[in-house]
Amino acid sequence: MMPRPATLLEKPCRAGARETLLYLYGVARAEQAGLTRDLSQAGLLPGNAVRLIPFDGLVALVSDVPKADFTEPALAERLQDQTWVRAQVLDHHRVLASLPAVPLLPFKFCTLFTDEAALLRALKRYRADLHTAFGVVEGAREWGVKLSVDYKALCAHLTASAPHLAQIARRVATVGSGTAFFLRRKLETLAREAAIESAGDRAGAVHKALDATVRASKVQAVPADASRTASDTGGGRELLSNVAYLVPLDAEERFKQAIAALARRHMSAGLSFDVVGPLPPYSFAMIAADGVSSPNAGGPAAGDASA
Repeated sequence: MMPRPATLLEKPCRAGARETLLYLYGVARAEQAGLTRDLSQAGLLPGNAVRLIPFDGLVALVSDVPKADFTEPALAERLQDQTWVRAQVLDHHRVLASLPAVPLLPFKFCTLFTDEAALLRALKRYRADLHTAFGVVEGAREWGVKLSVDYKALCAHLTASAPHLAQIARRVATVGSGTAFFLRRKLETLAREAAIESAGDRAGAVHKALDATVRASKVQAVPADASRTASDTGGGRELLSNVAYLVPLDAEERFKQAIAALARRHMSAGLSFDVVGPLPPYSFAMIAADGVSSPNAGGPAAGDASA
């Protein structure tokens, strides 16, 4: 599901007013950014380079976008075009991902201001929240880990390894065809129930192991359409969990090694890992404040960011 944009129009657009809006990508600490005011980095749209606006030891990364395309009525129409939305979200991420590895608060897709003065008023209003958020994410980056299961493979694994299931499987080969038919049906039902329980237990164990190596974690909701019901064991993979981890830079190697070890341990049971990162801390640099968009209230999902 693509994120909804947040428009920040501090005052109504008037006839004769400027024809552009200010698009905010994120905020970095000025003394650590090592960036110049004029960047060569292209912005969301061609011909509009990213530039920096300094404020109170911070720098806001912005570019101009045409008002005709980014006012709320225009966006409402453009959001119907998922191809356009996906391209813009990925471009938003491209800008942030192209920066040096410095403390960064990414803001969500389509955080807009009428002009520089409106942006500076908002930054001033939430100065303390911004500096607090930097304390949370400094020296760390986000990694996304999606855990999936092939229930058919897990059922087969449990049938061979779980004593009560293996016993039934052995009996099937020693009884008549009629009895064998009912035993196989019973075995399928028990294996399916055991697989559902085992998948949940394994997902919990995986998260506990990874959580011990990181600074923070955030469990993302698994969309209903991303995971079929576990009663269907005809093959294919289902998403078990989707977790964002805030990993200190000096712990990233240990984090990746832990994932590799877990993948080897659970491979025979049909579990697989989809790892995306490093990313800007979309899931952790959040500022809850009325009237200003929260960083990562709708940043690119981990899967989108890697496309």
